[in-house]
Amino acid sequence: MAMLDRLTRELRLLRRLPGPLGDAKLVETPAILKGLGGGDAEVALNRLLLLQRQQQADHEVTAAFASIGYGATGDTVLERLDDYASSRYVDARTVRRWSDAGITKLAALILTAAPWIDPQVELRIDISDEGGTCSLRFTVPRHIGMRLPELSVDNAPLELTWTQLPAPETEPARYQSDDTPIAIEAISGCQLRLEWRGEVVPTFISEVISTPAWACRTSLTLHAMTVAVRPHRSPAEHNRTTPSSTSWNSNGPLTGTAGWHAIERVERTGSSGIGNRVGRALGLASILPPNDEPERYPAQLLAQWSVR
Repeated sequence: MAMLDRLTRELRLLRRLPGPLGDAKLVETPAILKGLGGGDAEVALNRLLLLQRQQQADHEVTAAFASIGYGATGDTVLERLDDYASSRYVDARTVRRWSDAGITKLAALILTAAPWIDPQVELRIDISDEGGTCSLRFTVPRHIGMRLPELSVDNAPLELTWTQLPAPETEPARYQSDDTPIAIEAISGCQLRLEWRGEVVPTFISEVISTPAWACRTSLTLHAMTVAVRPHRSPAEHNRTTPSSTSWNSNGPLTGTAGWHAIERVERTGSSGIGNRVGRALGLASILPPNDEPERYPAQLLAQWSVR
């Protein structure tokens, strides 16, 4: 994996740099700086030291930290290795072997812990009196293999048309699907299932925008998210109490005469499995504007995300 090799090279560079480990050193390692701190050296250093505290029982990882300037004194790597060796009552060559193995382990730990590693997929459902539409957006680091997300409504697969959004080559790849109509029964509603599998566990986000007549319930598994949309009350009662309607226009934000919209947003991060649910009432929902002229991404190139 190219990113793992890059992190390993940057850790070896840290080992060669003089002095103790500090945020000034991390400026020389852009991948670690971006992965752990989003460009903030102090944040990256704190997260790197958190990994050291979590791995204190591993003598190879602690030797790697000692060689890069944390846990041993010395201006050069040889001085730090000698200092760490004397504290462990072993020779410097043994500590060097531990350090080499620990560098490899630490690179893998950084790759797993970095916040930008998790692929993320967002399911947006818009419901009005005339019906409903759904769309997907997903972001995936270019070095991680993921299948395309699969979406079904009441167990019937949806055919989605994907568009690649502009992004620098150094940033994760971003895609979105076109708005797709979905059938929502007046009595039973509908159930959407989003599944996304690949090399790592992704982050799932769902957002349902609707009138007060509808409610949603979201459940999460390791590689899938299910959103059940159900009516709050009968259509006849809804028509008597909520005569206005609002719809999503693909060329702009929400428009209409409804007094407010209920927004249900559920989010689960892939690496930690932590969920967060937020419900709120807004006058008009705040929606990201669509991309003006996104370049169509050829279907054959999307196949590169299939799991190897």
